[in-house]
Amino acid sequence: MADPLAFDELYGRVGKSGATSLADVDRLIEDAGWTVPEYKAQVATRKAAAQGSGGPLGGGAIEAGARGLVDAATFGFGDELGATIEAASAHLTKGTDFGKTYEQALERRRSGNEAFAKAYPKTTLGGEVAGGLATAPFMPGFGAAETLGGAAARGVAQGAVGGAAYGAGSGTDAGSRALGAAQGGTAGAALGGALGGGAHLLGFGGGAARPAGPPVIDRTGNLTPEAADLLRQAGHVEPNEISRPVASAAALGLQGASVTPESLTAAVRNAIAERHKVPLAAPQAAGVNEGVAALQRAQAGVLGERAQRVAEQAGVAQHRAMGQAAENVAQAAAPGAIGGYGEAGTGELVGQAVNKAADDAWTRVGQAYASTGADKHVIPAAHTGDLLPTIMDTLDKSKLRAVGPQNAPTFGTMLDTLRSYVVGQDTTLSHLDEVRKAIGRMARDPAISDTDRSVSRLALGGFDKWLDDAVGAQASTLPAQSVAALKGARAQAKDWFRTFEADPLAGGADKVGPTIEAVRAAAENPQWGGLTGQALFDKLMGRATGFDAGALPVARKVRDIVGAGTPEWQTLQQGMVRRVLFGDADKQAMTFQPGEQAWRTMATRIRKALDGRGADHAAEMLGAGTVEQLRQLGLLAESLSVTSKAGNPSGSGYEVGRQGRAVAEQMTKQALSTLGGAIGLSGGGPVGSLLGSVVGHGVGTALRRGGDARNARQIAALVEPYAPLAARGAAVPFPTYAPVAGIEAWLRRRQEGR
Repeated sequence: MADPLAFDELYGRVGKSGATSLADVDRLIEDAGWTVPEYKAQVATRKAAAQGSGGPLGGGAIEAGARGLVDAATFGFGDELGATIEAASAHLTKGTDFGKTYEQALERRRSGNEAFAKAYPKTTLGGEVAGGLATAPFMPGFGAAETLGGAAARGVAQGAVGGAAYGAGSGTDAGSRALGAAQGGTAGAALGGALGGGAHLLGFGGGAARPAGPPVIDRTGNLTPEAADLLRQAGHVEPNEISRPVASAAALGLQGASVTPESLTAAVRNAIAERHKVPLAAPQAAGVNEGVAALQRAQAGVLGERAQRVAEQAGVAQHRAMGQAAENVAQAAAPGAIGGYGEAGTGELVGQAVNKAADDAWTRVGQAYASTGADKHVIPAAHTGDLLPTIMDTLDKSKLRAVGPQNAPTFGTMLDTLRSYVVGQDTTLSHLDEVRKAIGRMARDPAISDTDRSVSRLALGGFDKWLDDAVGAQASTLPAQSVAALKGARAQAKDWFRTFEADPLAGGADKVGPTIEAVRAAAENPQWGGLTGQALFDKLMGRATGFDAGALPVARKVRDIVGAGTPEWQTLQQGMVRRVLFGDADKQAMTFQPGEQAWRTMATRIRKALDGRGADHAAEMLGAGTVEQLRQLGLLAESLSVTSKAGNPSGSGYEVGRQGRAVAEQMTKQALSTLGGAIGLSGGGPVGSLLGSVVGHGVGTALRRGGDARNARQIAALVEPYAPLAARGAAVPFPTYAPVAGIEAWLRRRQEGR
């Protein structure tokens, strides 16, 4: 077959030759390597194609390209489709025989296709490639592959299916269709495999990344300095916070893959996500903004309803998994905790535990007194007469000496109690300590004024001084051994007061004692209120979501009193973990809605709680293992957040996207309907045009649904958890069928001599 360009050149040369005889023209043709019959046939074909089919496309190169597009997009069945429309139109409007009209129309359309392909081979080939591009996304094997073998396999699948379908559509009867399908499928598989593999090597369909980069871990299983530098380059993960098990899991996930800042970040995040059973999507793991933005567009409905459902279901699954992961961390931090307690209930539980510890300790004090016989040893009334003067002397030495019982009613009640049960009476040391305990409880009442409480505590200090003097006075009346035992019991009692009550003479310097009294008050008398709920956590942690050095002494004291291994303390620990993750009781009472803002908030809380010395304080209260788990949850929360560079539009931007998609779909349907009408009009008149429009509209609807399905598949691939090498981002799928369609059509024309 002559080169079309050579024919165009020869045709122009003949026109410009000025030959006056046919013999001169024939010689000119033969000198160019053509035979005269071949030249005349080519001229006739060009003229027929230029006249066109009589339809609105007007013939020429435009119609040639359109015919090629329809032929490839319909897998060679475009002539049958057009003939069917034309025959149906004639049968409905003129009553003609459908079969006969169909055969005539089919023959005419095939002849026309041959003429146009022969006259405009390049334009026809371009149309066939365009038709393959339109159809490729809806065929098996379309998509990205991470390996050369995978890309070749996808190419084989798409080439075989497309080639077989095109070969069958290009046949004229059952036999030729079967043979065409076999030949087309075989050739398409070979071409598709070669094209798919070649495209992969050129960077399409997933790229051709080869294993490269520094080692991830050293012999000890820790990150290498080079790997740490790569993580710092990516800027999403702090290398110093990556534990040895996570580093080892990340190295395992990167075996046989390139180690880049993005791929290493993805591997580390995937390793953490798998440990906590949180389904982390590939773009979230790698920090690929384009992929994350695609997920958000899908959730907003910009990519169709099916893609939206896939994205929303993935988001809900992540939300549930993160909630469970957070609960798992809290349970692991304190496995012996009592379930079902919020911050308010925990405060009461801890207060009861502190009071029980106080009661048990006081019982031991009484036993110590009993063992010395001091519970029966009488302090004469002459000695008790010095009690009130001692108390008033302590008060006179303070700044509150002008305050009397009329300004401090609790102080007045304490004095009345001492007059009734101590002053002027013979009493025992154990009885005096019981009185001391009773008046100490009066001073713990949160309802009294600050002035009254201060004066009452000064009175307690005076009482303690007098009691120490009373014990010392027994040295002259008791054997040395008994005096030592008595002082030991008295020291045990004083330790009880230091542990469970505020230092009466320390003033504002004692930060621990008043808090312990407030904790006890919450359980001793509910009407007192006391320190419970959020206020308790604020005191023990020092901050709304983290730990402060100023609160540690109080927290240590509570832990020492209650016992680190007790259910009450572990319940408190679980509450601390939840506060770090979700905020205080008010925040926890709010429904934790899924979405980027929730994750960003959680990540911020964890970061603030563990910043600076916060991590050391948290480790002391919760354990180093819990701190590591919290860091990992913070990293996951950051992964689920959309970064500011993702370029996601506002809500109105998504609405514009949805509207734009709807307009594009409507325009596509209209264009295909118009094209179908033009094809039907070329041989079937108005009715044929109508039928063609209906078919075109149906094709447009099918394409929209196919596009929705494709988007849903792409989003499903993006949300696939723990995807390897996610850092490569969204690969560009290679439409293998497009070149296969063009090449097979060209080869078929060459084989048939056209």
